Parts: sequence; C-alpha cells; structure tokens
Amino acid sequence: MFQPFGPPLVNNTGPSWHPEPTQRGTTNILWTCLITLGLCIWSPLHLNIPAHGQGSTQWLNKVPWVVVGIFAPEFVAWAAYTEYREARSLGPVLRKALSGTGPPGATPLDPERGLSAPEAESEQRRCPKRKHEWTIIHCHFACMGGFCIRGAVDPETAEFMPPSHPRLVLTKASLLLLAENEPELIPDISEADIRDKSEANGLAKALICFQATWFYVQCIVRMAQGMALTLLELNTFAHAICTVLIYVFWWHKPLDVEEPIAIS
Repeated sequence: MFQPFGPPLVNNTGPSWHPEPTQRGTTNILWTCLITLGLCIWSPLHLNIPAHGQGSTQWLNKVPWVVVGIFAPEFVAWAAYTEYREARSLGPVLRKALSGTGPPGATPLDPERGLSAPEAESEQRRCPKRKHEWTIIHCHFACMGGFCIRGAVDPETAEFMPPSHPRLVLTKASLLLLAENEPELIPDISEADIRDKSEANGLAKALICFQATWFYVQCIVRMAQGMALTLLELNTFAHAICTVLIYVFWWHKPLDVEEPIAIS
C-alpha cells in the first residue's frame, strides 16, 4: 500500500537522527528543505510600489506576506493570479485607447478606424503615434502603482492635492479614464525602462523556478518508487508547487520598485 508518510513505527522510540553518508542523512534533509523554503517564501513576493517616503522600508512590508506564505502559500498564489488577471484585462483597453482608435464602445462611423473623418483627425492630433507598444509589463507596472501625479512639483495641481499627500497614485480606473480623455499624458516608456527599475531579471527568476521544480520532481520520484518522505519535505513540496505558480503569474511584474513614474 502507498504510504507517503513512511511505514508505521514498530516501537515507541520514535525517529532518530540519521548520519551520512551511508544513507539519506537528517542534516541533508533539513538543509535542503530550509533553503528551498526560504527561496520559495521570500523570493517570489512582488509587492506593489510603497507609499511616498517608504521605499527604503519595502522589506518590512514583506514580513506579513512571509507569515502568510509560511502557513498559506496558496493564498499568495491566488493573489498573484488575481493581479495577473487584472493586468491582462487592462492591456487590450489601453492599447486601443492609446492607438488613437477612440474609447471602447465608440460608434463605428468609419469602417476602418471606428470614427468619423473629423473625429479621426482630431483624435490623431490629440493622441500622436507612440514609439513603444503597451505590453503586459506596462500593465503590471500600472496596476502596481507605477504612475502618479506629483502635486508638489506642478503648481497647477498642488492646490488640488492634500498637504499630507505629495503624490497621487493612479489606479486602474483612473488610468483608463486618463487614457480615454487625455492619452497624451500617459508616458511613452519602453519595456527596458521598466525592467531597469526591477531588482530581478529573468535569469534570477528562472533559477528560483529551477530549484523549486528540481525539489518537487525529486519528491515525486521518491513517492513513485514507494520511498518515504518526511513531513518537512511534504510541506516544502507544497511550497515549491505554489512558488512555480506564483512566478508564472508574476513573471512580467517588476520586483521591488521603490518609486513610480510621475505624469506631468
């Protein structure tokens, strides 16, 4: 019979410390699981941009998420999925608004562009051709608070900003409203500019995914061969699976960005 927790004990002495190298030692199991757990809990956390003046303490904002990740890694994976779904839904709408084809739901008076001739000419002047296409990286950056309006810099907007809020972060709804009415105000930035703000590149993320994948593949092979796994290995196995899922959804989300891009 398949026994993932190992065969039952034949006496009451309980498990003991097993040395190496004649067998799989306890020290090897502990170090492998603890290192993998540390990577799987801390590294995948892609938090949003912190509030003004709190960029240097971003690591403190990770502490509550680390606690959640220890006891409920599936909750972090679900949060990553919801943010990915939100970013995916933002992309088509913004690409359409920034391309000069008019806001979503406009009456298609012109079969080719969806606007009448005067409207198309006015829209072209209002929204000039952009150099960089709006990608999934832009969507993640926008949803994590990547664009803001600084009231202290612009005297025209300073009087509308509360004194305790030197900058106003644009949410998804406000960014869509801005794209439909004043699309030329949205910065025309490239993927390279956004990636430059991130503290991790694709190689660093790939190494974490490789370590997590290698661990749970080892666990699957051991269970397939009828070998026992410790409770610590089973717990790490669950964290490794959730880590790969988190990186799938947050692969294009910048890591540890401290300051947003100001819209002027």
